[in-house]
Amino acid sequence: MESYRNKDARRGGRARTAVSAAEAEARILLALEWRDAWRAEKQAAAKPAPLTAPAPAPTGPAGEKERRARFAASIARVEFGRAYWDIRKEHGGSGRKQEIPPTI
Repeated sequence: MESYRNKDARRGGRARTAVSAAEAEARILLALEWRDAWRAEKQAAAKPAPLTAPAPAPTGPAGEKERRARFAASIARVEFGRAYWDIRKEHGGSGRKQEIPPTI
């Protein structure tokens, strides 16, 4: 710990100078000007673009909504297995279990 014997070694070796009150005030005013300019830049960049009319929703071929509903139900059945609720079973479907062929 020999390096701490010199009190200036703790300051990074840079000499400190006294600043007059007028010079300190000038520095503060310059910093405030820079801050105001920076804030103005940020506010100008944050302004949203003017709104335009939204694009119309794409219309698909006839039966697209039903096809998507069947697809979603199929995926849910695959993900959740046989425990997944099915409207056909609720309204008096056959109730038979589908036989799965054994795998080799």
